[in-house]
Amino acid sequence: MFDAEKYLDEYADAQKGKAALRVLKKAIAAADQEKEAEWQFTFRHKYIHESIFEYDAVDAVIMFPELLSVFDSNPDIQDENKRNLMWDFKYTINNAVYFYNISYEQIKVLSEEFRARCLKYGYSLRAYKYLLEKKSLDTGNFLPESEYGSFLKEPEDTLKDCKACEQTTQVSIALAFGDEEKARKLSEPIFSGQLRCSDVPQDAYEEWIVFNMEKGNYTDAVADAKRLYPLVRDRVDLFEKIGILLSLYSVTDVYTGLNIFSHGLRYWLKCHNHMEKYYFAQGAYRLFTAADDDSTGLVLPKEFELYSESNLYDSAQLAEYFYKEALRIAQAFDKRNSNNYYTEYLNQKLPDNTGENFSGIIHGYTETNPSSVFAYIPEEELMDPGEMKNAIKKAGFRIELEAEMEDKKIVRFKLNDDKEIFDIIIAVHSAPDPEEFRQYHYFDEKEKLELSQAQGFCAVTSLCNIPADQLLQYQIRIICALYPESPAVMIRDNLLSGKWAEIQASSSVTPTVDYLYRLNVYQQADSDRVFIRTTGLNCSGIRELICFDATKDNYTEYCDIMCFAAELILIRGELPDSKKSFALMQDEKYNRIQFSWLPAQEALKYYPDEGITDEYFDPSDAVLFLYKGQKTDGSVNLCRLNELDRDKLMYGSLYATEEKTAVCAKERFDYFREAFRQYPDNAYVYAQTDDESEEDWIKVSSIDSDTIRGSIKISDDEETDAEVSVDEILDFSIKLQELVMKPDTVYLFNRE
Repeated sequence: MFDAEKYLDEYADAQKGKAALRVLKKAIAAADQEKEAEWQFTFRHKYIHESIFEYDAVDAVIMFPELLSVFDSNPDIQDENKRNLMWDFKYTINNAVYFYNISYEQIKVLSEEFRARCLKYGYSLRAYKYLLEKKSLDTGNFLPESEYGSFLKEPEDTLKDCKACEQTTQVSIALAFGDEEKARKLSEPIFSGQLRCSDVPQDAYEEWIVFNMEKGNYTDAVADAKRLYPLVRDRVDLFEKIGILLSLYSVTDVYTGLNIFSHGLRYWLKCHNHMEKYYFAQGAYRLFTAADDDSTGLVLPKEFELYSESNLYDSAQLAEYFYKEALRIAQAFDKRNSNNYYTEYLNQKLPDNTGENFSGIIHGYTETNPSSVFAYIPEEELMDPGEMKNAIKKAGFRIELEAEMEDKKIVRFKLNDDKEIFDIIIAVHSAPDPEEFRQYHYFDEKEKLELSQAQGFCAVTSLCNIPADQLLQYQIRIICALYPESPAVMIRDNLLSGKWAEIQASSSVTPTVDYLYRLNVYQQADSDRVFIRTTGLNCSGIRELICFDATKDNYTEYCDIMCFAAELILIRGELPDSKKSFALMQDEKYNRIQFSWLPAQEALKYYPDEGITDEYFDPSDAVLFLYKGQKTDGSVNLCRLNELDRDKLMYGSLYATEEKTAVCAKERFDYFREAFRQYPDNAYVYAQTDDESEEDWIKVSSIDSDTIRGSIKISDDEETDAEVSVDEILDFSIKLQELVMKPDTVYLFNRE
C-alpha cells in the first residue's frame, strides 16, 4: 500500500531546495510504481512549486510535461486538480523564457495550448494575455505600446495574478516606454505597502533601479537598492536581481558590490537558470571592470574556476571571465529571440556617476555606520594572537585573512561561517567610566566591582551588508569567545550583562530589535521641552528619529511612540521617503494611523517660536509627523505629533519579536525550571492550549519532565486546568525575589 504520509513527513523535514526535490523525486517514483494517480499528480505539483520558488526552476520546466501527461491520462482526478494544473502551466511558461535552450516556437506552442485550455476549462484569457505581455518584456520583442494592458480588459478569475503583480507589470511597461509620471503613480500603492506579495515590491524596486541607473539617477537607484537587497539577499528565486545590484554598485560603490558578489557567487556556480546566470555575470563583469586595484582580495568558493588560495584575484582577469560568460548566454538568448537585446544590454555603457541627477525625493536611508560591540576586560591589551585565533575558530568561524595594525592593538580579520563572509576589526583601548552609558541590565555587586576594576575596553567592529541583527549576533559570539568572563558588554551605548551576552551567543536566533538602538532623552535648557532621539538606527542604514513635541510632563508617552516606531522600522528594514505615508499603530477603533517625516532642518518651520537649536539633533535626522493626506495644491498635509490622541493608541505586538521570544523560551526553559523550584508562587508560561487557535497564560503548578501543568484564569472566580509541553510554550515569566525573569532576562537567575 502506498504510504503518502511518509513522504509528506520527509518533505516537511527536508531542507528547502535541492534536498526537498530529492525527497519529492522519491515520492513520485513510489507513486508511479503503485499507479496512485492522485499522488502522482500531487507530488509532481509540489515538485514544480519547490523548484520554482526554492531553487532555479529548471526541474520544474522538465517536470511539467509529466504532470500534464498524468492529468490527461486520468480523467477521474481532473476536476479537483484543474486549477493546480493551470497554475503550474502558467509558472512553466513564465519560466521557460529564462532558458535559452527552449525555443521560441516551443514557448509559443505552450502558450497556445494554455490558451486553449483556458477556454476549455472556463477561464478568461486574462492570464494568457498577461503571459504574452510579460514574455515580450523578457525577450526584448516588444509589442506596440497600444497593445499593452489588454489583459486588464479580460474578466478576473482565479487564474489571474495578484493585483500587486499585475500593477508591477504595468509599471514595467510604463518605464519601458519612458512614461515616468505614469510609472510613479502606479508605484505609489506598491511602495506604500497597500499592494504586496511574495515578489512585490521586489520586482518594482528592480524596475526603478534599472530605469534610474540608465538615466544616471544613482541617488534614487541606490536608495531603492538598499531597500531591495535585504528582501532578495537569500531568495534564490529572485537571484537575477542580485546581478542588477552588481551593475549599480559598479558605478556607485565597488566595495559594497564586492560583498554582494562574494555572497552570491556560491549560488551562481550551481545555478542552472540561464537568465539568472546572465544577469549575475554581466553585473560581475561591470563590477570588476570598475575595480581600481589590479589585485582584489576576495574569499571565493574553491569550486570557482579561477579560485586562488591566496585570496588575491586579478580584477581584469575576473572581468574578462564574467564578460565571456555573460556574452555566451546573451548570444544564445538573442539567437533564440531573433534580436540583439541581451548582447546590447551587456555592452551598454552606464552613465558616469556625477551626483547631479536627483529626483528631489529625500530618502529614509543614510550612510551605514559601523556596528560595534564592546567588552570590559581586565587589561588594556589584546590577548595573544594565537589564543585570539583559537577563540574565534572555537566560536564557529574560519579565518580567511588577517592583518595586524598600530602596535598590535588592532587586528583585522575576514571571517567565514559557511553562510556569511565578513570583515571585523578587533581593537582595545582604555576602559571608559561605566557611568557614561545607560545601564540597560541589572548588575550585582560582584559585577559592579569587576567593572570598576576593568582597565581595558575591547571593541569588535564591522561594516558590511549582513542584516544588522545577524551581524550583531556574530559580534556577540566573537566578543564572548574572546572574553567569556567579561562582566559587561556595551551595544549602542547600552551597558548589558556579560552573562546575558554569553547566553545570547549560544542562541539560534538573533537579538531582538530593541538591542539595535537606544533612545536618548534631553531637556532643553530653561524650558520644559524634552527632545527624544534614537541612536543606532544608522548602523542599519536608516536615519535617526527625533521628536520635538515632548515635555517633562508627557515625555514617557512620546518615548513609547518612538520605541514602537524605531522597532517597527527596523523590522521592516526601511524608513519610507520623506513626505510619504506609512502606518505605525492603530487607534481604539483599529484604524491605522498614518505617519510621515521631514529632515530636522526642514521640520523646524513647524516650530517657529520654540527656540530649537541644532545642538540636540543632526540636520538630517527624521522628525516624525502625522500624515493627513494631500492638499488641493498637491503638497502633503503634515501635523505635529502633539495633535495625536495619545490615550487612544493601540500599539499591538511585533510578530518578528514574538517569534524570537518563542524560540528563546524553549531554548532557555531549563532556567525557568530551576527558578520554579525556588520560586513556585508566581510562575507563568504563555502557550498554545488544546485549541490551536487559543493562546493563554498558564499559572504553573508543576513541571514533570517536559510536561507543564497549571491553571488558566477564566474569570475572577473561575479557573480551568491546563497541560502543555515545552514545545508548545511561547513565553514565560517568573517573579524571583524582586525581579521578574523572562526569556531574554534569564541571566537574572541566582543573581539577586
